[in-house]
Amino acid sequence: NAKTVRNNNSSRFGNFSRVYFTSAGAMHTIQITTYLLETIRVSAVAPLERNFHIFYMMVTAMAAEPALWAEIDDAGAWGDNRLPTDPLQLEYLSQSRCLHADGWDDIEQ
Repeated sequence: NAKTVRNNNSSRFGNFSRVYFTSAGAMHTIQITTYLLETIRVSAVAPLERNFHIFYMMVTAMAAEPALWAEIDDAGAWGDNRLPTDPLQLEYLSQSRCLHADGWDDIEQ
């Protein structure tokens, strides 16, 4: 999910349902296909919106619980570069300048 201008926890997925009927008009089977909405959100986000919540949760968790991330943030995995602990350090998350969603706690989630 992601924050949009209208909804702080907007679903990024949709379902397409196809219902098949018998010649007598009775329901025979249903086929449900799940698809991703707004695939452009993966590479860009509109002003005042947030990209997918999971990305903000991960970076915020790194700042709040550094010991949990020590194993993946060692010199062997990342060289001398350290994982960022502030979403502003990542262009991908900071491009809209909307780092928080009202009523949404990235750590709690």
